[in-house]
Amino acid sequence: MIRDFLYAVENRTRPPIDIIRAIDFTVPGIIAHESAMKDGIWLDVPLFDW
Repeated sequence: MIRDFLYAVENRTRPPIDIIRAIDFTVPGIIAHESAMKDGIWLDVPLFDW
């Protein structure tokens, strides 16, 4: 991933995983962890309108 990022910076292109996609990957994991810390209660994952 870092190589892709550096390549994109050097070549002025978009990386395969940009900030929006990274957030889409990260937020559900954070919510899952929060749920696990609260004995597995259901928590909604927010949907971002990009």
